[in-house]
Amino acid sequence: MFKRSSTMTAERWQGVERLFHQALERPINEQAAFVHESSAGDEALSGEVQSLLREHYLASTFLEVPLVQRFASRRAAPFVTLRTSRIRR
Repeated sequence: MFKRSSTMTAERWQGVERLFHQALERPINEQAAFVHESSAGDEALSGEVQSLLREHYLASTFLEVPLVQRFASRRAAPFVTLRTSRIRR
C-alpha cells in the first residue's frame, strides 16, 4: 500500500493529473501497468493515479443500474417499491 502525503504541491498535482489523463488514453487492461511503469517506483504517485482511475470508473457507472435494483436485496426494497407504485397511479 502507498502512503499519502498530507499536502500536495501544485507541481505534484500536475504530475498526477497528467499521468491520469495519459492512462485514460490507453485501453483499460493496460492502464495499471502503464501507471506503474510511468511512476518509476514512486508508489505515492502510482497509488494516487490508480485511486483516481477507480473513482473515474465508479462515477461513470453510478446511474447505469436503477436505484430500485441497487436496493433490491436490502430491507428498503419494499418501501422503495411501494413508494414508486404509488407515484405511478
